[in-house]
Amino acid sequence: MPSNHQATSPDDENPDIVVAAIREFLALDIGLTTEQAAAIERRLKERYGDQRLRVKKKLHYSDARANGVALSETLRTQVYQAGLTAKTDKEITSQFGISRATLYRWMKSPPAK
Repeated sequence: MPSNHQATSPDDENPDIVVAAIREFLALDIGLTTEQAAAIERRLKERYGDQRLRVKKKLHYSDARANGVALSETLRTQVYQAGLTAKTDKEITSQFGISRATLYRWMKSPPAK
């Protein structure tokens, strides 16, 4: 992302949620390039700039299965691979936004190839 962005921290009175979210995506190291991140930032700010938006506390993607939305097999594979490392359950569930029960269920059998 361009370097002219101010730091966004939870302590900021009015944090830039777009910048904070993109930083989180980049930190996950999921293959998002800085060019893609900049394009996402531009699109979101063009669409929602200067609007007051609400960030709901309820997790959308962690609850996807309960809402009838299938999570991708790619995500399941990534979670399974992470489960084979030395990462803790808490690290994995936080990284992928899944519950511990989902992690345990997915670790019981390898994902389909």
